Amino acid sequence: MTASPTPRLLSPINVIALLGVIALIVILVMSSNRPPSLNKSALGFDGLVSWSAQNGRSTRSFSGGSALGQDTVSLRVLPLYDSRVDSFDFPLGQDVSDPYLRADLRPISRRVVQAKIETLPTLIIYPKWRDGVRRTGLLHADFRVFGQTPEAFATINRIVTDYGNSSDNDLDPEDMPPPIMLPRPIAPTADVVTAVSVPVPGEWGGGHATLHAPQLIELGPGCEMLVGEGEQALLQMCTWQDHRYWILSDPDLMNNHGLARADNARIALSVLDTLTDDGEIVVDYSQRAWITGGEELGRQWSDLMRVFEPPLLWLWLAAALLALLTLWRGAIRNRPPPAIFGFAHGAARRTVLEAQAKLMRRTGRDGALLRALAENRLAALCLAVLGREGRGGDPRARLIDSLRRKDEELALRLHEILNEIFDLPDQIAPELAEQLLARLESVYLEVLELS
Repeated sequence: MTASPTPRLLSPINVIALLGVIALIVILVMSSNRPPSLNKSALGFDGLVSWSAQNGRSTRSFSGGSALGQDTVSLRVLPLYDSRVDSFDFPLGQDVSDPYLRADLRPISRRVVQAKIETLPTLIIYPKWRDGVRRTGLLHADFRVFGQTPEAFATINRIVTDYGNSSDNDLDPEDMPPPIMLPRPIAPTADVVTAVSVPVPGEWGGGHATLHAPQLIELGPGCEMLVGEGEQALLQMCTWQDHRYWILSDPDLMNNHGLARADNARIALSVLDTLTDDGEIVVDYSQRAWITGGEELGRQWSDLMRVFEPPLLWLWLAAALLALLTLWRGAIRNRPPPAIFGFAHGAARRTVLEAQAKLMRRTGRDGALLRALAENRLAALCLAVLGREGRGGDPRARLIDSLRRKDEELALRLHEILNEIFDLPDQIAPELAEQLLARLESVYLEVLELS
């Protein structure tokens, strides 16, 4: 019985498994070094969703893909991450090459903002920090979207003015909401990031909101001051063409970073409660105006089952039939070969010889078949007469010499039949093959009896 082969370490399956493990390790290392996603970073608002839901309010985030229902959503919280909604002239990321100083993290056009205001009560939250805060988790003066210098505000005013006079814009500025992006900080000359507590009226829950380098905006046309001082508003309510919306100038009141500061979390919930009724609050991260009248059209199982209805059903059935046919045929071709011989000593060699003989008989090569048989018989006689000594030198000559000492006539007959068979061509007449085979087998048996 032959020993089972030792499994190879570098088999195809092991190599594929090793490459998969290496790829997984590389992905884990690269993902661990990447900055957190925008929604979960210090600039995101997933914390507001979780905090509001924990306090009994129906709140969820929304990134698009399905329509929002006007009858189910009570308030849309719209955080802006694009500092250029008032301009179509600056593509994303063109101003700086350093990703830490990127200000436009999720571009959105003013047309989309207008559509969102028209379709749902919306709380707009202005951008304040660049991408460096998300990547490092640190607040730095250089990471502010708008610097606290007069030159920065002059640039902002120019962008807003140019937008109103742009020939590429087909919208009438008088039909638009109040200008976006007019921040007015409390300390315009401050060049450091400092935490300042902003007093909040009692109707908003009272207390002090702690903001880093507070970003306030001037009161827009058609807007009413809700939280702020003088003409500098932190929160204002605006009305435009019978649509009511609110503007929060500083995102640190409600973002993941600010909720952990002072009374910000309690004040944020109080503001949401005041602006909403019993409906749902949606933190809208989408960059398109996903809206529909009536109930919300979400994803349902019936939408998926439509893929399996005719005529697509016939394609699925054809694919399933092809898969079954492929698996069945592959199982037949790749299954273990049938055991056509046992595991006794010499069984494999005997089976190979039988297969070779069958092939020779079918091709009419009787001469070649007789030569192969004669070589096999000669090897068997050498082993029986000479033993292990018959392996060296010329075993045929040594066998004849050994037989001559015992029976010279038998040795001569063996010598003659072997010479005749080894001199045969590959193809001979069947009658000649039968005669030679009978003579060979007769001499073979006599030699075995003599030995």
